[in-house]
Amino acid sequence: GVETPTVLGGGSGGRVDACGVYIRRGAWKYKEHQLVRFDDLAALSSTSSSSVDNSNLQGMQRSFLRRNAGLLVRLEHHITGRTVVIANTHLYWNPTFEYVKLCQMHYLLIRTQSFRNYNEPVIVSGDLNSRPHGITHSFLTQSHVDAKRIAPWYANQHLHNNNRDDEINENET
Repeated sequence: GVETPTVLGGGSGGRVDACGVYIRRGAWKYKEHQLVRFDDLAALSSTSSSSVDNSNLQGMQRSFLRRNAGLLVRLEHHITGRTVVIANTHLYWNPTFEYVKLCQMHYLLIRTQSFRNYNEPVIVSGDLNSRPHGITHSFLTQSHVDAKRIAPWYANQHLHNNNRDDEINENET
């Protein structure tokens, strides 16, 4: 089998967060794998204007440092010779960080698309730490979601704009 590196403290309380893909060697042959480190999301650059508060942006970037990982594994069936990609993951556990889980899943799928060969089937599995009909589940089953409903930077901006609208309405009367 293939495993992600074991990381102490990936979760809370000193738990170990990892994932793996194990095969029955009589039926499948391991071809290759690729590790997906979700902490990479914190390092992705953004073009920000001067109106963005850098301390808030840095806080958002830090929120993606969760030591979670995904694993992409290509297997070949011994009899048919067909290959399949297994995308296994362990997403962040905290229910108040739904935007982190959604971004982690989106990143896993982007990396899966670049890893897989044309028309190669993909199986997505793992510990998604998500509820049925939650944002990550909906993203997988519907292929699109309104991420604004869980994005804290949007919620804060929306709340600020609503408060300003209330002030404007009060001043007009």
